[in-house]
Amino acid sequence: MKPIKEVNILRIKGENINEEEDILVIEYPFTIFLNDKEIITLLCSPKSLKELTVGFLYSEGFIDKLDNIEKIFIDEEKGLAYVNVKEEKPLVEKLQGKRTITSGCGKGTLFYNVLDSFKSKKIEKPLDIKIEEIRDLMRKFNKNSELFLNTGGVHS
Repeated sequence: MKPIKEVNILRIKGENINEEEDILVIEYPFTIFLNDKEIITLLCSPKSLKELTVGFLYSEGFIDKLDNIEKIFIDEEKGLAYVNVKEEKPLVEKLQGKRTITSGCGKGTLFYNVLDSFKSKKIEKPLDIKIEEIRDLMRKFNKNSELFLNTGGVHS
């Protein structure tokens, strides 16, 4: 499935109105199952779905390392990921229902739980990041995203 589609739009610049073709990012529901249990449905671009699945499971504490994964199957047409892991974390299973809704435009969901506090580390030294460094990193990030360059809007 392509992550973009071409559509006809009316582009308005000042007083000028032109009909033209533009490119839009496709976003579709993608549901992740872990050991036959539905974990979450994400709205995402249909690209790099295996990486998205593994990254989500890792960042939300469902796996510690790639070796935990026995099998992963992505059904791109149906928007489904089936992942089998060697062993589920019992504490994660008990706490997985405690979700935090983020304030992003799509009301994102995080599985924030007690395990996150064990991973947190205090920054001992002052963190000195210049605003221009952040802007430069954003420019580089966007420049390296072909989808962003074509459409001007991608959640990454």
